[in-house]
Amino acid sequence: MKILLIASLHSLALPPTVQVELSKTVLLPCLFTLRPSASSSHEPPRIKWTKVWGQRGSDGLQKEQSVLVAKDNVKAFQGRVTLPGYNENRYNASLALTGLRSSDSGLYRCEVVVGISDEQDTVPLEVTGVVFHYRAPHDRYALSFADAKRVCVENSAVIATPGQLQATFADGYDNCDAGWLSDQTVRYPIQSPRPGCYGDREDSPGVRNYGDRSPDELFDVYCFAKQLQGEVFHSTVPEKLSLATASTHCHSLGAQLATVGQLYLAWQAGLDQCDPGWLADGSARYPINVPRKNCGGDEPGVRTIYNNPNRTGFPDTTALYDAYCYRDIDDCQSNPCQNGGTCIDEINSFVCLCLPSYGGAACEKGNDVDENSAFSFHPTKGKLVSSFLAYQCFCSCVVLFYTEGCEHTWRKFHGHCYRYFSRRHTWEDAEKDCREHSGHLASIHSLADQNFIRGGHDNTWIGLNDRTVEDDFQWTDKMDLQYENWRENQPDNFFAGGEDCVVMIAHENGKWNDVPCNYNLPYVCKKGTVLCGAPPTVDNAFLIGRKRSHYDIHSVARYQCADGFLQRHVPTAKCRANGRWDRPKIICIKCEFYTTLCCRYHSLQMTCLCWQNPERDRAT
Repeated sequence: MKILLIASLHSLALPPTVQVELSKTVLLPCLFTLRPSASSSHEPPRIKWTKVWGQRGSDGLQKEQSVLVAKDNVKAFQGRVTLPGYNENRYNASLALTGLRSSDSGLYRCEVVVGISDEQDTVPLEVTGVVFHYRAPHDRYALSFADAKRVCVENSAVIATPGQLQATFADGYDNCDAGWLSDQTVRYPIQSPRPGCYGDREDSPGVRNYGDRSPDELFDVYCFAKQLQGEVFHSTVPEKLSLATASTHCHSLGAQLATVGQLYLAWQAGLDQCDPGWLADGSARYPINVPRKNCGGDEPGVRTIYNNPNRTGFPDTTALYDAYCYRDIDDCQSNPCQNGGTCIDEINSFVCLCLPSYGGAACEKGNDVDENSAFSFHPTKGKLVSSFLAYQCFCSCVVLFYTEGCEHTWRKFHGHCYRYFSRRHTWEDAEKDCREHSGHLASIHSLADQNFIRGGHDNTWIGLNDRTVEDDFQWTDKMDLQYENWRENQPDNFFAGGEDCVVMIAHENGKWNDVPCNYNLPYVCKKGTVLCGAPPTVDNAFLIGRKRSHYDIHSVARYQCADGFLQRHVPTAKCRANGRWDRPKIICIKCEFYTTLCCRYHSLQMTCLCWQNPERDRAT
């Protein structure tokens, strides 16, 4: 049998990790390119999924665990895994995995075999979140349903669902304490049934269910912490710490006492420390990943110090322990955004707000591409995926729109458009809103600019800030600092590093003052006066992103071919300084004239390569 391979998947870089919450369902993408020739037998492909373990055995090979094998319409697997697209397309090996458990995290390899030929690819999976049991500080079974939801939130978590507790039980969790769940039922997981701690069928392991309960009844609770937003670290001093001094100590380190949920997430990530420490709820706990002597038992987990032998009561607040502190990680500290982009810190990541002429994950130039290739742009990941087609056709002429001046509600002054927003935002959110309007918080470069902008009745944000380097003030639109109008003895950084954003003071003729960026104030946005109208239309293509009636100069419009059409040439057009759009170079060619030989998923995006069908050409 002759197999034609258009692309080898072995050499591709490892795709981004798929992150899904505990107990949810995930679809691991796998769509292969193998096709038998017309003269070969029609033997169906053999599909195999394998989980690859990180550690290696004594033979030096990576350990593997078979997940499923499928051939034709017979599937040699049961339970939580299916191939939802396999019946309709035998080369669609995408794997659905339900009821995700923490132990499901790992690297998955998909392999398809046709005759003596095969292809394979890998997908990393990370199951996020952790379930933990929580008890009131003073006694067992002391929480109503409302109290249960509240204490979970206070500890950086939410009340767990039955599915999340079941997934944790499947990974070996055993706890003989009845606790509230989100559906107002009360349950507890038992691995080893024993008197007073029976499973769901008395002497069988399972999750014991008390059923729906009155919200006024009192139990413990099972909480679910989703994702750690910063870092948890252990800290101590020679004389140890009371609860009050532990809180002060963490603050001196630019942090705060960690919550129970944060400590569990840090434990799940590998934190191992055999030293009890204070937490924000007044409890003392410590995380153990490597069980050892005098560290609280033979199983990994977070240990709790109780005041009473029956495992109730938090320690006296004057007792002396270490501290577990939590500090948010500012991913924007290294200034990762290029070309004047503004960095917005998010959970374990950052987002770059780019100037209109730039795009991509880090605001790299969006129009710096090879025009001899066709490209598909994935704006959520900032990646370019290239494909090739040796074919050419022509597109019809388009009408270009031109407009100059300022949009409605914007005021023109010295070649720029300004708008005052009375709604109140933090400085960061105000700048983000200005970017949404294709501008920035206002920059001021002369007394004339100053007099034009000032005059409001409230203190107002402007674009000046020293958030990147202390005392090095910069405008968000990257213009030079040519004019200053500081209030007397300002800037003074009064809050020792916390005053990084500049406000125009209404009652002092618009003098400037540096203040904390988390104040909620009105703001003034500024942008250029020359605008383009709607981007040109392209046959069989549509625009990516939010459509607007007008676009700032240097804006880049991105096109994507409709389903069933293949892209040729660069998919972008730029708004030039004269208010006119570039003529789009993209051409969308109907794929029915070609044989599709290569389709696969990249980060849940599919790219298809088309090639001329020689048999079709000979027939015509």
